[in-house]
Amino acid sequence: MNKKHIVLPVVLLSGLGLTYLSMTTPKPATSESTATASGPDTKAIVQVEALPAESAHMLSIDPNSVAHTEQAAPSANRISTATYQGMSAYGPLPAYLADVEIQPIDVDAQGHLILSANIKSVFDHFLLASQEEGLDIAIARAHEYLSMVLPEPADSQARDLLIRYIDFRYALDEALKTVTIDPEAKDRVSRFEQALTVKRAVRREFLSADEVSAFWGNEEAYEEYSLARLKIYSDESLNDEQRFQAMAQAESHLPPSQRQTAQRARERAYLERQVQRMRNQGASEQDIHQLRVGVYGEAGAQARAFLDDASPEWQQRVQGFREHVAQIAQDSSLSPDEKQIAIKQASEANFTEKEQVKLMLQGLKERVQHYRQASKENTLASNL
Repeated sequence: MNKKHIVLPVVLLSGLGLTYLSMTTPKPATSESTATASGPDTKAIVQVEALPAESAHMLSIDPNSVAHTEQAAPSANRISTATYQGMSAYGPLPAYLADVEIQPIDVDAQGHLILSANIKSVFDHFLLASQEEGLDIAIARAHEYLSMVLPEPADSQARDLLIRYIDFRYALDEALKTVTIDPEAKDRVSRFEQALTVKRAVRREFLSADEVSAFWGNEEAYEEYSLARLKIYSDESLNDEQRFQAMAQAESHLPPSQRQTAQRARERAYLERQVQRMRNQGASEQDIHQLRVGVYGEAGAQARAFLDDASPEWQQRVQGFREHVAQIAQDSSLSPDEKQIAIKQASEANFTEKEQVKLMLQGLKERVQHYRQASKENTLASNL
């Protein structure tokens, strides 16, 4: 049997660093060949050697990529997480995966694998366990699960795809080490574009065009949109109306669900810029309220007015509260935990729950404005 020698990273949950797992694993001669059964009887040569701790993110999996579907539609090519754990030779999954249902994988009438984003979700599900169990067990679990739910040749096809997916993750991490994105850098747009180019190239180095489309089709569309958005907002020659139209054009290339979300966000951001211009020009709050009603509806417009409130009475209450918080912070007789409790009690005593949310959002808005102003000043200083 042909064998492929692969070197794979193992991420340790303890954060102590990274190890390489060197595993000899069967490679199907063709996409339709029968794979060796996985499980505790799998024959593998395992060697572990230390790597620098700074590389510990090499095979990190985004938990959000693991689907949390409690009641997915029944499928012949899936079993519940509880059933899998009861059947697995490796015992229960880590606690953070115990209640996460595994997505179905489809096959055609001839038993061939049907490519879909669900396959990537299943891979990510088991690779996430590597943070606690190690990559060797994570791969063995994935092989075990695939053999439980898939017939041949789909089982062998999925195993081959899994190995190439892991190789891709490793190669991508290495490739992106040469690309750094600094939000303050003048060439941040070109660096972001470079990172996207590298990511797409590495995907296609290990996976076919159809596999890339199935795994990242919507994601790549959103990456293109994000790049276009960054370019539009970095172009100081555009006014608000031109940016609005350019963003609408960029949104047209998104999938329908993403397009609707982006459109709503753009329209609301544009509306708030209109509100700010109206205030600067001396418009009444009633005029502003009517403008908002057309976008948010009456209830939404009232909520925005409440959050925007900067009346003298409100400002006086906020100032008094902040002075009290400053006194608590300077009280050396209190421990850090006691200070947090005292501040929380003061907040609850002075503001309703809705007012506490309002206070938090207004404070966040002030910090964002401060950051933007500081960023502009730094940019001007660097150009001198």
